[in-house]
Amino acid sequence: MEINYNINSLIDIIGLIQGLVLGSILLFVNKKKKKSTIFLGLFILVFSYGFLPYILKDLNFTKNYPHLLLLPRISEWILSPLFYIYIHKISIFSNKKTPYWTLYPGLFFLLFQVSFIVTPLRLKLWVIDATWYKSLFLIGLLYSIIILIYAIIFIKKHIVEVKNQFSKVEYKLLLWARRFIYFGFGLIALHIFVFYSEGSDYFQIFFSLINVVMVYWISIHGILQYNIKPVIVESENSKFSDTNIFNKKEIDNVKDSDQDLKALVNSINEYMNTSEVFMHQELSIVDLADALKVHPRRISSAINKICNQNFNSYVNEYRIKKAETLLNQEGKQKLSIEGIGLAVGFHSKSAFYSAFKKFTGTTPSNYIKLTEI
Repeated sequence: MEINYNINSLIDIIGLIQGLVLGSILLFVNKKKKKSTIFLGLFILVFSYGFLPYILKDLNFTKNYPHLLLLPRISEWILSPLFYIYIHKISIFSNKKTPYWTLYPGLFFLLFQVSFIVTPLRLKLWVIDATWYKSLFLIGLLYSIIILIYAIIFIKKHIVEVKNQFSKVEYKLLLWARRFIYFGFGLIALHIFVFYSEGSDYFQIFFSLINVVMVYWISIHGILQYNIKPVIVESENSKFSDTNIFNKKEIDNVKDSDQDLKALVNSINEYMNTSEVFMHQELSIVDLADALKVHPRRISSAINKICNQNFNSYVNEYRIKKAETLLNQEGKQKLSIEGIGLAVGFHSKSAFYSAFKKFTGTTPSNYIKLTEI
């Protein structure tokens, strides 16, 4: 048998090995209490399996061993659901029903393809050239696009809820996952192009390199990403259901008037000003609820409706006001700009600069220059 070694097959082999290793690592990491990576690990393993047909073709294995044709091709149906389920597992909504239903069409299609493994070669060749079989590929990609759209909408809801519960949102917003999904749309378009046209050798190499980089990039993010646990636990085991504070059923039945919400905001403002609790980096809405003896959902509702802000933005506004005071006293405090940001409760320099510019329209450095004029 003559094996046709080429750079494209080499890249695909690297991608396959890399995916198997990283996918296995993610499955192992899943054993840690604060990481749910089993579905991301399965995603990487399925993704790396997608390199196999190209490797067999490039090395002339399918030419010399035609029975290897029509190996199960499941990436179009399985990958997007696996990633969607992974996002759900690590999100702030992880306690809600997991969308396992998204896997059902892919599993059914997998069983359908497995049946072709033992079919005669003549039938395999007929299936490969059949229009209906290629149509299944397109339907699978369409299904992937639909699931990815679901995932984007889900991440948007996740971001809203995170900002309503936490003052520190770094590493909790899953922005990397959203970027990956947008990139996935472009990858689907490339898949369609590769499937329906041979393409140039350079394009094939480019396509393979993108896939290899993609496997590495998402694996690293998955290893670094921790689960985002909600601080508001709305269940019978909630810390609020065992006290005189409203439990979830009571909250659902409470209809606060605007006057009630304004009174609650006044209480929140007074507590924030007197305690300066906003300077704590890990401040959450439950911390305010504990202090004020009010269910966190009522606090969230009051801030949303009366202040027209989420909890994160509300707390950051207090932090920026405090930062302005410290910046005006910079000479006395002997704090750097970054030090001031950390002192008022920001977790990083970038978060401080971003919030400062949002509320003041300028950077901390320019603010100092303007106050000195």
